[in-house]
Amino acid sequence: MTRTGIERDLGIARKRLGDIPAEMDRLIEGYGKGLIPDDRMRLRMSALTVERDELTKTAMELEQKLQRLQAVEDIEDHVLAFVEKVRGKVDMLDAGGRRRLLELVLEDGTCHSDHAIVRTVIPPPDTELSGQLGVPPQEGGQRDEVNHPTSRDARRAWPPAWRQPCHRAVAPSP
Repeated sequence: MTRTGIERDLGIARKRLGDIPAEMDRLIEGYGKGLIPDDRMRLRMSALTVERDELTKTAMELEQKLQRLQAVEDIEDHVLAFVEKVRGKVDMLDAGGRRRLLELVLEDGTCHSDHAIVRTVIPPPDTELSGQLGVPPQEGGQRDEVNHPTSRDARRAWPPAWRQPCHRAVAPSP
């Protein structure tokens, strides 16, 4: 179901939830005037109560779907931003830097006969990757040896604390 469909269904559920109390009030008013018999009043009130409870549950489920959808969209935006950030720097990497990049983002991989499962780890939005990947300085300056991936301090701090798994199944190749 798309965001638009979920929002539409949620709007319909909320509108109906708002209409049910007024309908119950009219029912009670009609009963008080003697226009509605006891048995019909009980049946209609119980039906409205059941409908209200079901709509409340449905509305909560739709709100949760919207929240999950928003979280997925936020993650997708973050991953795309990360890819763009790396794409601009990957040509500057030497073989060790490219290996280090793979170590950064690949958590695990499993190959099956018809597909592969790749578990990736994407760093948080404000992570500076240059020092961790050994990217040469832009202005021709010296590379900071402490942040160079082959330095003792960098290896000791590896892997970074921000690593969080992000699972993705890769479609089988034709």
